Amino acid sequence: MRILAVAAVLFATGGEPRTPDEPQGRTFAVRCHKLYVGDGVVLDDATMIVVDGRIQAVGAGPRTPALPKGIPVLDASDKILMPGIVLADTDLSGHADGNYNVTPDFVAIDGFDFVRTHGRSLSGGVTTAYLSPGRGRLISGQGSVVKLHGDDLLQRVLAEHACLRVNMGPSSTKAPVVFEPTPTPTSDNPLVPARQQYPTARISVLPVLRKMFNDAKAADPRDDPGLVGDGADEHHYSLEPLRQTASGELPLRISLSKAADAKRALYLARELGAELVLEDPRELGSVAGAAAKADAAAVFRIPVRPGQSNPGGEDRNNKAPLPGPESAVAAAEAGMRIALTPGSTGDLVDTLLVAGVAIRAGLSPEQAMRAITSDAAAILGVEDRVGLLAHGRDADFLVLSGEPFAIGTMVEKTFVNGEVAWERKTGADILAVRAGRILTMAGETYRDGMLIVQDGAIKAVGEDLALPYGARVLDLGDGVVVPGFIDAYSHLGLSGEGSGIPTGSADQRVAEVVRHDDPLFAQALGEGLTTVLVSGRDGGAVSGRVAAVKTGATSREAMVLRETAALRFVFDGIGPDAIKSLQGSIDKGAKYLESWQKYEKALDEWKSGKRTKKPVEEAPVTEEVEQKDPVSGSWELQFIDGPPFPITLELKLSGKTVTGQLIMSVGGQTIEADVENGKFEAPTLTCSITLMGSEGAVTAKVGDDEMSGTIAGESRTTEFNGRRVSGPTGSSSGSSGGSSSKKKAKDSDEPKKPTVDENLEPLRALLQHKIPAIIRTNKAPAIESVVKWFEEKKLSYVLTGLNDAIDTPEILGPTRPAVLLGPDLIRRKGQELTNAAAVLSDRGHAVALGTGDTAGARYLPVHAALAVRYGMDPTEALKAMTIHAARMFKLDDRIGSLERGKDADFVVFSGSPFEMTSRVRLVVVNGEVVIDHRKEEGR
Repeated sequence: MRILAVAAVLFATGGEPRTPDEPQGRTFAVRCHKLYVGDGVVLDDATMIVVDGRIQAVGAGPRTPALPKGIPVLDASDKILMPGIVLADTDLSGHADGNYNVTPDFVAIDGFDFVRTHGRSLSGGVTTAYLSPGRGRLISGQGSVVKLHGDDLLQRVLAEHACLRVNMGPSSTKAPVVFEPTPTPTSDNPLVPARQQYPTARISVLPVLRKMFNDAKAADPRDDPGLVGDGADEHHYSLEPLRQTASGELPLRISLSKAADAKRALYLARELGAELVLEDPRELGSVAGAAAKADAAAVFRIPVRPGQSNPGGEDRNNKAPLPGPESAVAAAEAGMRIALTPGSTGDLVDTLLVAGVAIRAGLSPEQAMRAITSDAAAILGVEDRVGLLAHGRDADFLVLSGEPFAIGTMVEKTFVNGEVAWERKTGADILAVRAGRILTMAGETYRDGMLIVQDGAIKAVGEDLALPYGARVLDLGDGVVVPGFIDAYSHLGLSGEGSGIPTGSADQRVAEVVRHDDPLFAQALGEGLTTVLVSGRDGGAVSGRVAAVKTGATSREAMVLRETAALRFVFDGIGPDAIKSLQGSIDKGAKYLESWQKYEKALDEWKSGKRTKKPVEEAPVTEEVEQKDPVSGSWELQFIDGPPFPITLELKLSGKTVTGQLIMSVGGQTIEADVENGKFEAPTLTCSITLMGSEGAVTAKVGDDEMSGTIAGESRTTEFNGRRVSGPTGSSSGSSGGSSSKKKAKDSDEPKKPTVDENLEPLRALLQHKIPAIIRTNKAPAIESVVKWFEEKKLSYVLTGLNDAIDTPEILGPTRPAVLLGPDLIRRKGQELTNAAAVLSDRGHAVALGTGDTAGARYLPVHAALAVRYGMDPTEALKAMTIHAARMFKLDDRIGSLERGKDADFVVFSGSPFEMTSRVRLVVVNGEVVIDHRKEEGR
C-alpha cells in the first residue's frame, strides 16, 4: 500500500485539482469585511445573496441570511462593498446642442451609443448615468438614465423620459440666429431673413417659460394641437412634454448659476406644481433654505480636475460665481437632497476622489456616499432599481480595496446586474495590513499603523500611509504586528525515520535535506516562527553547519534563507594550551582560504593581462583523450515536493540512447522500474518510467555530475534534484556518448582552481566574516579562553551553554559577546531563582533564543514569555526572537525587523505577544499570507 501511495505522489493519477467556489452566472453569495448599504447603514462582516442578478438578501451578525444549498460564494472577506455609483449628470449622450432654443421633444437616449464600452467609467465604479440632452439651450429636451454595461438593452434603460431640462443660466439667452430659407419662394411665401430666437435677455427668461408652460396647460390633450413653435414646420415641437411637466408627470430640471436664477426656478416650479431638480447651482446663498422647504433637490458638478489644469479667476471683471464644492455643502446643511458628479470635463474614473473633495469642503462621508448612490438614484427617479444594496434592487455593486473615500482605495471589481462588468488587473501583488500597533524592532512603534508589502518585501511601514494603487487590504483592528520569530537553535526539518536527529558535520549541507513542506513546520508557523536556524546534534569539536530556513515558504528556493548561516563548535577544554585544539581546526580553514585567495588574485591578474600569458601551441596529435560520459552511473535523486526517502537511478549511455532502472526501498521492500525510451541530447535527458501501472515522463538537465528536472504524471509534475555518486564524472558539454576520439592537447597558463573541500568551506566563510561561529562552552576557563581568542582574531562568534557564566557573568569579560540561550532559561537552586536571559540581557549582551527541538520549536514564544514572567524586559525578549538573532547570524539585511526592503515576514497577534490570552491572527512569510485565523475569531 505504501508503494502505491508513492506512485500516487510521483505520478498523481487523480482528477483535476478543485478550485474555490466562484460565481458562475448571476446567482451567488458575497461575504465581505464591510458593506455600505448606501443609505447610511454600514454592516460589518456582512453577507449578500444575489439571485438572477437581483439582490435577495443582505445582513450581518444575527441577521446574516442563510446561504442556499450549493450556491457559489465570492470571498471578499478582506474587502469592502458599496452600491454601484449613480451619476446624476453626465455628457455621455454624445449629443451636442442644436441651433434651436426649444426642443422638448428630443430625448437624450436617442444620442447614446449602446455599443460603446465604458470600461474607464466602470473602472471608477460608475454603473448608472444620467444622460443630459444638451447644455446651452432654453429647453434642451428630456434627460434619460441608463446603465453602462449589459447585453440586454431594455434592461439597461432605467428611465427613457427622466425629466425635462430647462436652462435659466447665462447661455439660455445666447441661442444663435437661425436662417430658415424658403425652398421655392413666391410673393405669397417670400424668402425671409434670419430669425432671432427668444429670449435674448435674462429678465425675459421666466416670462417666456411661463407662457410656454401655460399654453401647454391650456391645450386640451383631447384636442391634438399638433406641433407648435416659430419657424419652419420641421422644427416645430409637441406640447406634450411641457404639459407632462406642468401636470407633475415629468420632473422639471433647471440648470442655473446665480441665486437669483434659483429664486426664479423655485417660482416656476411652485406655479407649475412640478417636482424640481436644480442643476449645478453655483450660488445658492440664502435660497438653499427655501429650496429645502420646497423639497427641491440639487445636482452639483464638482469642478475639480485631478491631475489637470483648473482654469478660472483669470478675468477680474468676470463676476460670475466660480464653481466649487462649497455650494453642495451649503445645500446639504440646509437639508436639501443632493447628488455629486465630476465636472463637465472631469474624468468619471475619479468619482470617489471628487466626492472626497466635497468631504474636505465640509460634507460628511455619509452625505457624500448617499450623493453618489441612494440620493442620486432618488433624484433620477430610479431608486427602486439602483443606489442601494437591499432586497429587490439590481445587483450593481463595487468591491473596494479599502474605505470608499480613502485616498489609496481602488475599485477592484464592478458588478452590474450580478455580472462582472470590470475587474482590475495589476502587475504587482500589493498587500496592506492595518493594525492597532506595529512593533518594528528597529526603534519605532506605530499606533494605528499600516504595513505595505509588494513582491514579497516590505515597501513601507508607518502611520498615515496612503494605500497604493490596487492594494489588497487586511484590517486587523487592534492587532499587534511584530517581525516573524526566529528559533536560533533548532532541529526542525531533520526528523529521521527510526534514527532520530543525526549528528552534524562540517561537510553536511543541511539545507539540502530539509523539506519545505515538513508537516512540523506548520505547527511552528502557527505560533509565529517564520525562520529557524537548523543544525544536527552537537558531536565533535566542529559540530556542523547551520542553515537558515523559512517555515512558511511555498518552494525549496523560497525556503532557504542562507545555506550556511553559522558553524557550530563544542569546546570545554581546560588548561593553558586547550584552546589550540579549536585553533587548529580554524587554522586548517585559514590555509584553505589562503589557497583560494591566491587563486582568485592570480585569476584576476591573468584575466587583466598583468600576468603574461604563454603562447599556446598545439601539440602533435599523438594521444587519445577520452571524452567524458555525463550520464552513465548511479544517481541519487531527492524530490523537492515528493517522497522524503532517496531514490536511485542507474543509467547507461550508449550513443544517444539511455537505458537503466529506478530503484527505491520503502518499508523494507525494494521496487525497481525500467527506464524506457531514454534519450540524451546534451544537456537534456528524456525518458519514461512506469511505476505500479502509472507512467511518468522524465525531463532533466544534466551537467557536472548534477541533474535537475521533473517527472510529469497525468495531473501532477514533481520536481527533483540529483547528483552522480558513482560512475564516470565530468561535464556534459562535449559528446553524447562514451566513445573515445583523438584530440589535440593544449597547454595553458590559466591558474588552476583549488579543489573544493566541503569540510573547510564553512571555515572559509567564517574567516571571510560571512558567518559567525557558535561555540557551545560551559566551563569558566573555557569560556574565558574562547572569548579572548575570538576577540583577538576579530572573528564573529556567538556563545551558547554558558553554565558557569550564568552565576558569574563577569567571566564573559567587558566585550559583551552575543549569547544564544534556551530553552532552560530559568534555573533554580532551592529557593533561589536565576533568569539567565534577564541576567545577561541586563548586562548588555545581545541575547538570542533557541529551543534545540523539532516539534518543540513551536514553544519558543512560551519560553520567551517565561523569561518575561520572571523579570526579563519584554522588549529585550522580543528582540531575542527577532532582531538580535538576525544580527548575530548576519541575516538582518533580510529579516528580524519591519523595515523597507526587508522580507515581508511578520506575525499579527490579538494582543501582547507575551500574554497567553493573545492569539495569532495572521502570519505572513515572503509576502504571502500563510496563516489566517481571522475567520475563526469572527473578524
